[in-house]
Amino acid sequence: MARRIGVPAAKAAPVKTRSKKEKKKGKADLPAPPLPAPPPPPEDWAELSRPQATAAEPKAAPPDDWTLIRNAAGQVGWVLTRRLYMAIPVEVAQYAEGRRISSYFALGETRDGEETKKTWLWTTVEQGLQPHDFDSLRVFIWSVRRHRYETAYIERNLKGFFPVLLQPVDPPKQMRAKMTGKLPGFKVQIVKKDGRRYRRSYAYWDNKVRLSGDEPAPEPPPEPARAELPLLASARGEPAPPPESSWYGRVKQSVGDWRKRLFGR
Repeated sequence: MARRIGVPAAKAAPVKTRSKKEKKKGKADLPAPPLPAPPPPPEDWAELSRPQATAAEPKAAPPDDWTLIRNAAGQVGWVLTRRLYMAIPVEVAQYAEGRRISSYFALGETRDGEETKKTWLWTTVEQGLQPHDFDSLRVFIWSVRRHRYETAYIERNLKGFFPVLLQPVDPPKQMRAKMTGKLPGFKVQIVKKDGRRYRRSYAYWDNKVRLSGDEPAPEPPPEPARAELPLLASARGEPAPPPESSWYGRVKQSVGDWRKRLFGR
């Protein structure tokens, strides 16, 4: 009977692992690569080394729109246009669509039950710093059936100028055979493609707005040349004149001069 004899298995040799310090030491032993040659200086290095005196141009202040206003007390002054808000009802102002309302007028009234709603005319401008006062006009009427404001007339892409006048106008050309006399309306000044100014009239009746006609408007007078303000004495390098004293100061100075003459003090 055969016997099995157990033979111990051969042990594998242990694998040595390098520590972090040994790895760093091995890397440190490697020589560093040689440095590349520096680039040569530019040919005009002497010219570039000279100091260049460049005066920094002052930045111009950003322009802004100003409006000359007069209040109920008769006081007049300039205010920033973007700080002005028109006192037109919010139910109408909500249709401005981001445009600035430059003027507004009441053309008439509409009775809706116990309420009375006005018919509004406004002018608006889309962007500031424009040579014209408005580029669009719009008329709002109160709808008795829907109980809200609706647009009765709108005109865009204008180059309009103030003033806007509420005056009676002639009937539209297509209705002059049926209508006689004047109709309520308003007038504005616009510049057409020919570059000339015209006074455009609009008739308003029965909650309707119709173009009445155009007529040449007088051209505005040329702007006067800006006169140069005189410089102050200190700005011209001259001694500034003494400030004017009051009557009491002049008398006091005269008494002091006489005291010096008589008593030497």
